[in-house]
Amino acid sequence: MSGFTQLPNAVWETGVASDDALLGLYMRLKRQANYRESWFKGKKIERGEIAFAWRKLGERLYPDGNAPAMNTLRRRIELLEKMKAVTVEPIGRQFSVIRVSNFDTPADTRTDTPADTRTDTPADTDRRKKESNKKDRKAAALRPSLHEVSEFAKSLDPSKYQNAVGCVEDFHDHYEANGWKQASGRPIKDWRAAFRGWVRRQAEFARNRRGLHVGDGQPEIRLAKRYKPAGVLA
Repeated sequence: MSGFTQLPNAVWETGVASDDALLGLYMRLKRQANYRESWFKGKKIERGEIAFAWRKLGERLYPDGNAPAMNTLRRRIELLEKMKAVTVEPIGRQFSVIRVSNFDTPADTRTDTPADTRTDTPADTDRRKKESNKKDRKAAALRPSLHEVSEFAKSLDPSKYQNAVGCVEDFHDHYEANGWKQASGRPIKDWRAAFRGWVRRQAEFARNRRGLHVGDGQPEIRLAKRYKPAGVLA
């Protein structure tokens, strides 16, 4: 399981931190608690709850094999329950549910409590990957191929967008190199509009370059004087 579990500083002011074994158990319970609601044998297990059987709880909380004896584990959970850090609810004879008190994160509650935490579960990791992949696919959809830009350039009115086809490669190379972002760093949302603007700017630049020489007079060309050695008459 990846991620981490946050432990608010306020926990040190409670009885939970009075014993290292209690504190360790408290953290293991928070680590195992559901981050999202789920169902177990027809019972809805809410956020912050753990469905368990007593005979298997030690193995579940201490997968490294260092689980305390069952009686010791029960006694420690009873102490946590007296401190109102957890509550235990038997569900028939099949299993029980431990509720870690005030499991919500600080963003979800009005006050920061000793039990506030966030557990990064495999489901959370998968969700983030899916969201990231979705964003990548969306960004890829906004990045046209050279062929797409070329076909769009051919569809433009040549009288309005002069030399659109000739601008295709420069336009595509420029934005492909900078990740299809504007000068401000924001992603381009409409590459077709960006291409039309690019073509208009190239035409304007060309006119400006030509306009630099309009009206300029021709420089006066003077013939070089013929070299004449001293003492030689013309």
